[in-house]
Amino acid sequence: MIQDLRLRARRWPRQALDAALGFYFDPISVHPVALVRWLLGIMLVAAHLLYARDLELIFGPDGLFHHYFTPGKVTFLQGNLWAVWSVAVISSGCFAIGLMTRTAGVTAAASQLVFTSLSGSYTWGWGKVAPFFVIYLVLADSGRRWSVDRRLRRWLSERSGRSANAPAADVDTVPGWAVRLFQIHVCVIYFAASWHRIDDPGWLYGHMVYEAFSYGLYSRLPMQDWQAWQPLFWIMCWGVFVLELFAPIQLWRRRSRTGWALALILVHLGLEIGATVGWWQYLMMAALVMFLPPRWCQRALSTLTPRPW
Repeated sequence: MIQDLRLRARRWPRQALDAALGFYFDPISVHPVALVRWLLGIMLVAAHLLYARDLELIFGPDGLFHHYFTPGKVTFLQGNLWAVWSVAVISSGCFAIGLMTRTAGVTAAASQLVFTSLSGSYTWGWGKVAPFFVIYLVLADSGRRWSVDRRLRRWLSERSGRSANAPAADVDTVPGWAVRLFQIHVCVIYFAASWHRIDDPGWLYGHMVYEAFSYGLYSRLPMQDWQAWQPLFWIMCWGVFVLELFAPIQLWRRRSRTGWALALILVHLGLEIGATVGWWQYLMMAALVMFLPPRWCQRALSTLTPRPW
């Protein structure tokens, strides 16, 4: 018995190391990565297109940010505003469809950082997080499937005489470490957003969701009287509190991961319907797709695109 215990004691560190290395470095299915790439790319394109109407007013050489943040000085963004905006839109679109995916992703992330270099306040903070998510997808080689790059590789294979039905063995997987970095970042966001609430009376007494829907700065319907709905908002507030508080734990547990991710997606969707904090809700809904089963993502992509990319 003692020898058996000694043998187990010797094996345990190696088994723990193997488990840790497998968790971080084993290949992971490409389908969630590709779907998140589509969602984030489309979101960035939509965000920048909506800026176009007020681009000069906010970022221009005589705009709000110039007078508030850089009086007397014209920054690179202010001097090349429409060029940077065009690069941001084009690179984000190319990243979404997977055309020159890595180059487009790095360019999209860089152009987004140029916009937030003056201030990230206009994005409510999501503009500083999105470039990191894009870089994780670049590192994960998200253009391996469901991308124009993939179609071009198949076309070139056909032109060169190689069989188009014999793709690389690892085409359905991506480097696991890059996906883990993405997932860890998502959990850190929930940790930072939720754990400071454990002694916050506004959350403990169930008032915060009601405030988000009623306060004119956040609400999409500021003239609506929500007093009669307060009991429902209490339940919603405590539900959001619990879901986000335990998300950094439950999103890693195999049994709870899918259900918790779906519940959080519904939370962000509900918040987007009633309140506005920039593109945070869309960003987090897209990021949570990384925790969903790969076969679901593959099915969604197959539905959107009739032929496999």
